[in-house]
Amino acid sequence: MYVSIEKSIQRNAVLMPDKVAICVDNIELSYGALANRISATVTNIRDNFDLSPQSRVILFAEKNVDFVVLYFALHCLDVIVLPIDVNISTATFVNIRKEVSPGLIVGNVTLDGVDCRIHRFDEVVMDNCLPCKNKYLSYDYSLDDIADIMYTSGTTGASKGVMLSHRNLLSSAVNIASFIGNTSNDTEVLALPICHSFGLGRLRSVMLQGGTIVFFEGFSNVKGLFKTIHDFNATGFSLVPASWEIIRKMSGDRISMFSNQLKYVELGSANLCVSQKLKLLSLLPNTRLCMHYGLTEASRSLFMEFHANDLTTIGSPVGDVSVKIMDGHGDEVDEGEKGEICIKGSHVTNGYWNNLDYTGKSFYHDYFRTGDIGYKSNELYYLTGRIKDIINVGGKKVSAIEIENIIKEFDGILECACVGFSDPIMGELVKAFIVTSDDFSNLEELKSYLSSRMETYKLPSFYEFIDHLPKTANGKIKKYLLK
Repeated sequence: MYVSIEKSIQRNAVLMPDKVAICVDNIELSYGALANRISATVTNIRDNFDLSPQSRVILFAEKNVDFVVLYFALHCLDVIVLPIDVNISTATFVNIRKEVSPGLIVGNVTLDGVDCRIHRFDEVVMDNCLPCKNKYLSYDYSLDDIADIMYTSGTTGASKGVMLSHRNLLSSAVNIASFIGNTSNDTEVLALPICHSFGLGRLRSVMLQGGTIVFFEGFSNVKGLFKTIHDFNATGFSLVPASWEIIRKMSGDRISMFSNQLKYVELGSANLCVSQKLKLLSLLPNTRLCMHYGLTEASRSLFMEFHANDLTTIGSPVGDVSVKIMDGHGDEVDEGEKGEICIKGSHVTNGYWNNLDYTGKSFYHDYFRTGDIGYKSNELYYLTGRIKDIINVGGKKVSAIEIENIIKEFDGILECACVGFSDPIMGELVKAFIVTSDDFSNLEELKSYLSSRMETYKLPSFYEFIDHLPKTANGKIKKYLLK
């Protein structure tokens, strides 16, 4: 039975103290040493920093051992952690700092124009790698206390502080590990950023099971990524669709060399078109290819597996997750009818930091409103668009994601984003922003292809070819910058 992430780390330290927990830049830290350093850091914070229960700490999410130690040490002290991107803008940092009033800020960074003390990691984290003498960590929190505040990626331009309790984090990790099939024998190369829900969730899931995490910085160095997967005999890794595009573009089909090595790959955070799912299936026929649906507020609510499921579905609920499709009044609709995807479960947030009004609007009864439109059929769920991503063309509701998926099936299209723009006659019309490869033929052939695949009113009225789409660090498209 799982009791918390931190207590699971303690269990791993007792049962397998010499097992490698974290590896970064060829520096390894065992579970015994990890628990020892967490314990020593807890003592250091108690002795030298004035942090009360549920006070806030802004923690720059650097891929190093010190981040992992401090993240879990702060949890042990019942302190709320705000993991943020090391490349955060000064303006965003100032806004977050103002909202949460942190008692401590830690990171090996310098921000111009910021008039506050940022402690370096080595001022807070104890570098005590002696054999684990104190096998028992102390815990001052309840599972229902807030553990993290995660500021959302802001694809609409407005970031919000999502409050996640220890129970939320534990439930999500259990759901992930159970579906993926993680065990203590796994070694995962983690190239995703750990300032967002996906990457940090992978870290917690592997720590929960007693596996090994190997940090790698990003996906741009595909040769280095593949070498790391090979050298560590990795059994799994995770990526977002934008990362897969980089890998495919830079290395072709070479990922197939790991078809008998990789036990699992987890994908998420954005849609992946069916043709690319089929491509991955052909390249990794022996790998468990899992894709999750969820968001920071309800991480990994549904899962699907490429070999087992219809490739157009977002899957089915896992664990204690309950999903309902609701209308605009909060009533459940009939099977097959479209509505808003709403989620309930022990992994779901209780709301947003210092924003009771938005919290209240985000729930129908005790079901979280995702803002996504979809339907249920034969116990599987399907995503058709977002409420705010619906384009009103002459009174007809058009799903941007539907158009994007069809466009991306055309040869030579790497990425696409569709938005609505104002029109005095039709109300709105569709505009498509497209990123192409060298294989793209011409616009007229694309228009002919689309005309055969969708109704006339759904066809884009304007096309703009661009070098890249604006995205968050986690690969989500910032559509508000395209309007």
